[in-house]
Amino acid sequence: MVVAVSTGRRQTVLVAATALVVTAVALAFLALRPLGAATPTEAATRYESESGAAARVLTDREWGEGRHVLVRTRRGGRTYLSLSFVADTGRGWRVVRRAVEESDPSDIVVGSLLLASAPASDGQPAWTAAFGELSHPDIAVVEILWADGTSGRSDRTGDAYLVVAPGSRTAIEARFLDPQGVEVARVPASGANPAPSPPDPGTPPPG
Repeated sequence: MVVAVSTGRRQTVLVAATALVVTAVALAFLALRPLGAATPTEAATRYESESGAAARVLTDREWGEGRHVLVRTRRGGRTYLSLSFVADTGRGWRVVRRAVEESDPSDIVVGSLLLASAPASDGQPAWTAAFGELSHPDIAVVEILWADGTSGRSDRTGDAYLVVAPGSRTAIEARFLDPQGVEVARVPASGANPAPSPPDPGTPPPG
C-alpha cells in the first residue's frame, strides 16, 4: 500500500515537472520570436526604412484581420509604390504580403494605375487591388471598372488612391473623376495583375 502511494506521488511530481518544462520552452519560444510593430503603418514603413529608403504612408484600408498599407519609397534616385498587407501576429504587426511597382512621377499626367492580387491566406480573404498616385489637382474620386461588370471607388487621400475588391479580378480601366463626378481622364489597364509574394526580410526593396 505504501508503495502504491509513493508511485502515485512520483507520477504527480513527474507530470508537474513535465508541465513546467513545456511552459518554460513555450516562454522561451515566445521570447525568441521577433517583435512586430505597434501599428500597421509602422510595420509597412519599417520594412522599407530598414533598407535605408525614405518611406511615406500614402493611404491604408482595413481588410480581413489586417490592413493594406500603401507606401511611397524613394531609394537610389528612384520612386516605388509598395502595397503591403499587414497583420497582427500576436507580438505586433508584421508585413505578410507585399507588392512593389516602380513609379516614375514624370510619367503621371493625371494619375497612375497599378494592380496587385493575392489568394486567401494569413487572415485575409482573397483580394485584388488597384492603386496609384494622382497628379491632377481636380481629381477627387477614382473608379475602377472590373471585367465582371462591377466597379469600385476610392476617394482621393492626399495624392493617392487605393481600391480593394474581394476575390481574383481583372481590371479594365480607371476613371478619374472631379468632385462633381465628371470624368477628367481614364486609363486602361494593361497586363495581368502581379501577385505579391511573402516578403523576405533579408531582401531590401529594389533600387
